[in-house]
Formats: sequence, structure tokens, C-alpha cells
Amino acid sequence: MLEFDGYCGFKTGFTNKAGPCLATLFKKDSICLIIIILNCLSKDVRYLNLILYYKMGWYIKIIKLGFKET
Repeated sequence: MLEFDGYCGFKTGFTNKAGPCLATLFKKDSICLIIIILNCLSKDVRYLNLILYYKMGWYIKIIKLGFKET
């Protein structure tokens, strides 16, 4: 995850009810993107979901808030 622009930190976990979990924080400019992933099928799926949500999160920021991607 360290290769993602704006990466600040993460916490992983597992419970019987929530399955493999991941909480991750990214920050660009003055905007924080917090991604929480619960009950993934596996650790690999959890990571692939993180990549997808990371890209979607910044894309939505650019579209909704009118920012230009740098």
C-alpha cells in the first residue's frame, strides 16, 4: 500500500462476524479518503477491493468537487 499516492496508514483485522477487514487512510491536499473494507472472501480480495475503492474515491472527488487530477 505504500506505493499509493497520499497513503498515511492502515489497520488490518479479522473477526468471525466481519471476516478479513481493512481500514486505510489516504490524504491528498486537504482531503482525506478513508476506506473501510469488511467481510472479504480473502486477504487477496481485500487488497484488490482497496485498489478499486482508492481509484473510485479520488475519481468521485475530482468529478463532484471539480478538482483537476495532478
